[in-house]
This record gives sequence, C-alpha cells and structure tokens, in this order.
Amino acid sequence: MIRRVLLVGAGAIGMLHAVKLARNREVELRLFADAARRRRYLENGLFFNGEKINFDFADAAFEPELIVIATKFCQYREALEMISPYVKKKTILLPVLNGISSVSLAKERFPGAEVVGAFFLGHASVRTGTCVSHDGVGTTYLGVTEKSLSSAAFEVKNLFDAVGISAEIPADMRAALWKKFILNVGVNQTSAFFRADYGTIQQNPPMLDFARQLMREALEIARREKVNVSDSAVDEAMKVICTMPARAKTSMLQDVEAGRETEIELFSGELLRRAEKYQLDLPANRKVWEKLKPQCR
Repeated sequence: MIRRVLLVGAGAIGMLHAVKLARNREVELRLFADAARRRRYLENGLFFNGEKINFDFADAAFEPELIVIATKFCQYREALEMISPYVKKKTILLPVLNGISSVSLAKERFPGAEVVGAFFLGHASVRTGTCVSHDGVGTTYLGVTEKSLSSAAFEVKNLFDAVGISAEIPADMRAALWKKFILNVGVNQTSAFFRADYGTIQQNPPMLDFARQLMREALEIARREKVNVSDSAVDEAMKVICTMPARAKTSMLQDVEAGRETEIELFSGELLRRAEKYQLDLPANRKVWEKLKPQCR
C-alpha cells in the first residue's frame, strides 16, 4: 500500500482527502505549501467541520510515493513547478481538479510520469479562509485517460479504500471526465453568472434553461472531440443539479462572492478555444466568458 503522500492544496477538495489520510496511522502525510501559505496555516490553523486538523509540512528530504494536487486550476501550473523536486521515476501524480486538461498538463511537465486522472463528484464543500465544511457525501473517481496497463489507479484506490475515502474507477475515464466537465460547465457557470445557489437555480426555469444550453454546447464539443459521451449526458447532469442541497453553493460562486480568481478559463475558456478548431459558435458560453473573464487574473 502507498504510505508516503504529499498534498498540494488544502482547500475545499484537498481537505476532504487530507483529513482521512491524516487520521490513518499507516500513512505518512505531508502538506506542501509556499512560505506565505505555510505562515497563514500556522497562524490561523486548518479546520474541517469545526475541528482543527494538524498537519506536518514537507521538507526537502521527504520522498512521496503519491502526490495529490488539489489546487484551483488557476494555480495548477505553478503547483506543478513547485513539486518538481519531489517527482521521481515511480512517483504517482494525482491531480484532483475540475476540467479536462489537468492530466495532459501534468504529463507535459513530467514526461513519462505516472499520472492518474481524478475528480470529485458529490455535495459541494464550503471554504471560508482556512476552514472547510462538508457533509461527507461524494466519491472520487480515478483512472487513466488512455489505454494503459498501469496499475497506478488501482494503487491509489487501494490506499483510499484503506483510509475510508469513497473511490471508484470508471470503465472509460475520459468519458467520465467529460461528463463531470459538462456538469461543471452548466451549474458552476450558471451559479456564478446569476450569483445563485442551487436552490435558486432549481426554482428558476430560465436559469435551468441557461444551464442546459451551456451543457449542450459542451456536449457538441465532446462529440467533435470523439469522446464517448451520449446525448443523455445533459439530462443526467440536470438531475444532479436538481437534487443538490438547496442552500449549497458551487465553488465558482464561492470564488465570485469572495472576490477570488475564478475557473472561467477552465470552463467556457477551454470550450471557446476548442470551438475555434471546428468554427463553432457557443453563444451561451461566450456570454458567461465575457461577463466573468475580468475577474480571472
């Protein structure tokens, strides 16, 4: 079993994994943070559901078998550079990010590295400063995005099973990533565009229609990219949106409300760039991009 783990990113998603890893005595978990973040964490503490969680920070001698990267996409490239001293021949990289490009970016930075794609699907976490809260509902999906004989995804799943993190390996990870991406394109962007929580969206037919239009545009790009995603992906995503806790807020809405950099580049920005190849117009996603882009530094 994997025993030495480095975590990069102690935010809404990172903490969901970090807490269970930290509580297992057989796992040696270290937190990676730059000087400013380390100082902030030491001064303010890191809290999960009101409980202070104590972490040890990684030093230069630490040799992780697994590096979990749970930053925002806006900080992802910087994170890849910062972890480079820790990446060895057999190190497994696990980016747990929204979007469809985190695996390819990690492989581009570390050619030949073991990179396992991952995403979390469940109820939204809430992050306020260094405090994260979550109701425990959700699963982390793991896998490689190309045909491979690598056992890395199974090694990570064995670790997660051992520490109590709900995890699954889809039969088609590329399709699974795109389905989650389509959902995010719809609900994250709609919530940020209208500054609306799930309950407001659920009770507002025009907002639901807007989310559906955003997702249909994403589905069209998936078809052009020859991703094995069926027409039912949008309807399945709508069911998820309509069954989320009414008072919950997407991470993108939380970022807008807190004045933080959003992941607009990851959603409509990514789609608009890909649409150029096919000379397609994506009016709903362009509308979101034009409104929210100024907040993306």
